[in-house]
Parts: sequence; C-alpha cells; structure tokens
Amino acid sequence: VYPNWYAGITSDVNQRLFGEHGIDENNDPCWIYRPADSSDIARDAEANLLSVGCDGDSGGGDSASKIVYAYKRNGHTNP
Repeated sequence: VYPNWYAGITSDVNQRLFGEHGIDENNDPCWIYRPADSSDIARDAEANLLSVGCDGDSGGGDSASKIVYAYKRNGHTNP
C-alpha cells in the first residue's frame, strides 16, 4: 500500500532522517516523526508501518530508539 514510503526508528532523528536518509527538512513535504514512550512501543509502531507496505527493516536501533519516523522516498533520499 505504501511502497514509496520508508519507516524506521531512531534515538537521533536529526542524524537519521535529515543526515543519513537525506531528507531536506525545508523542501521535502512528506516526512513525519513522533516520539514513543518506549523503544518497545516504537518497535510496535514500526512493525505496523512495515506491515502496511512501507519499506524498511525491523530489528534496528537500540533501547534508546524511541522515535518513529517515515518519509516518502524520492531521487535524493537514501534509500
């Protein structure tokens, strides 16, 4: 349903979303992130996004990864 979207979890949204993935915070219109109360809740939210067709992979992050993010991939994002 959402194959052009990528979802993940992180403890540092600025590094991950705007750094590693290459999202342009000011010009890319389709991205979002939200903090979760725990890494377990973040992992559950990530699993739900992956189950509806978002690209990504479960099992990343660590116990500090409490931020869930998603973005619509485009020509300059990684992936």
